[in-house]
Amino acid sequence: MLKKFIATSLLLGTSSAFAGGLDLVVYGTPASVATAGNSNLTNTDEATILMTNPAGMAFTSADMFSTGIQVLSLDMDFKDKGSTTGGNDGGKIGSNELMPTAYYIQHLDDQWTFGIGMNAHTGLSLEYDDNWVGRYNMQSVTLTTLQLSPAFSYKVNDKLSVGFGLIIDYAIYEAEVAINTLAPGDGKMKYEDEDWAFGVTLGMMYQISDATRFSFTYQSEIEHEFQDKPNFSNTPGGSIIGGIIDKVDLEMTLPQMVKMGISHEVNEDWKLYGSASWEEWSRFGEIAVDSGLGSNDLNRNYNDTYGFGLGAAYKLNPDWTLMCGYRYDSSMVDSGNMTADLPSDEIHRYGVGAEYQYAENMTIGFGYSYVDLGSPSLNQDSGAGTASGDYDAAIHIATVGLNYWF
Repeated sequence: MLKKFIATSLLLGTSSAFAGGLDLVVYGTPASVATAGNSNLTNTDEATILMTNPAGMAFTSADMFSTGIQVLSLDMDFKDKGSTTGGNDGGKIGSNELMPTAYYIQHLDDQWTFGIGMNAHTGLSLEYDDNWVGRYNMQSVTLTTLQLSPAFSYKVNDKLSVGFGLIIDYAIYEAEVAINTLAPGDGKMKYEDEDWAFGVTLGMMYQISDATRFSFTYQSEIEHEFQDKPNFSNTPGGSIIGGIIDKVDLEMTLPQMVKMGISHEVNEDWKLYGSASWEEWSRFGEIAVDSGLGSNDLNRNYNDTYGFGLGAAYKLNPDWTLMCGYRYDSSMVDSGNMTADLPSDEIHRYGVGAEYQYAENMTIGFGYSYVDLGSPSLNQDSGAGTASGDYDAAIHIATVGLNYWF
């Protein structure tokens, strides 16, 4: 019974949608954010291409550097509707994060190109009030990752290139859950650890015509293993449990992804972007938990997701380019499997932005994306009662950045 409690009550936060489970799609530069990520796979005017599709580095016009500062704000509220546990609506649940990004591409010769990029691609967290109705399900959860990616591309001919990138992924995971002690005041259990893991990105880009190009990207699974001895506070018997449990291992798998992109220059002023993807989030929902009390595999019944979108860039004049985009992603969680650490529905992303030609070899710009996470409903039992209600959730993403050609 105790093993089941450890595996389910403490560690439900392993799959936080606002950390690893929600792919932010954008990469912290003006065009990526402004087109809602639709330009990521084919836009060779930003060095972000080295992480989104390393094959695209071969089609960049020169050595280049791209950087940006990205601000993410999670705007989330919960409305209680018939919970059987006492408490409030959780207060202001979301967080604000500042994420710097940097990417560099260098052509080694006519065929080989090298790039290296750094991107804090995830990092939002959920933190409910101490007395919210779902505190026995989840009090707070954070999963922050930082990715470093060295990459190479090889230009097969004037139309075709291929690429390979190594993903070095550093993750920090923290989770807290309240414990019903049947006495005045709740107890609390906390778990935290950090881990390094590795994956790969494979890419292909094909220039169909002077105006049209197609790209394909595969990103492998990234397997993290967190290990910590849970910390108990204000919990009768907590020291006894702590003595039994030397450590708890969590195995979490970020999903493999397949992505395709296309871009088309309609004329000198207009350029269109399209994207589509499949992501194996069902694998992310399979969590292996091992402790001094034995092992237990949890399956949260997540769905694989698919997404698609369109973006556009319009050259207003020789100095200014305007950009916009929309993208849809299916829900990774059905309503019957919704949990307090994963209140996400179908996702709609809207982006706008602009770039200014500051110099012949430099552009500066800004981008904004509004990510509508829908209004998911929660009906989750904790053993101490049921938390029931509706969320209203969105993410605001804003960035400023520059591209510099050498």
